[in-house]
Amino acid sequence: MTGSQEHPGTGVTIRGEKTRPVNFTELGRALGIENPRKVNPWNLEETEKVIREEIEKDSPSLIVSEGPCMLLRRAFKGRREPLVVDSTRCMGCKACVQLGCPAISFHPVEGEEIRTRDGKKRKGVSAIAPDLCPGCHLCYQVCKFGAIQSQEEKPMFGFETA
Repeated sequence: MTGSQEHPGTGVTIRGEKTRPVNFTELGRALGIENPRKVNPWNLEETEKVIREEIEKDSPSLIVSEGPCMLLRRAFKGRREPLVVDSTRCMGCKACVQLGCPAISFHPVEGEEIRTRDGKKRKGVSAIAPDLCPGCHLCYQVCKFGAIQSQEEKPMFGFETA
């Protein structure tokens, strides 16, 4: 589910009536899945590890991805602040852009900006629009260069975001 709509696991019908929620892991067991697994979709490392393990099995698998929609801020304890991109560390690999997050954009670079602070070439840099960033930290998890940081670690990124 993409979030915030009722489904059999919420315990609420489409008409808003309370009902008994479906336990998908128990349903999987009832259908013959020996070891259904649950993952937290906000933990990419764990999710990828479980998917790899289940793909290797010769028997049927079930992975239940269970976590609140990031757009429902009330579902998260405390408010996560928007992240920012340190343009001196961004290599322009676009790993964060490939997440499909509407807060992340990519900007081509020219001239002196074409190199990182350690002299490596790049085609552009990513930027995060703070007004669109839900603070889910998925981009932080995929950035292998440490370019995505909390606002406390680095001042706001300088590029204009549209």
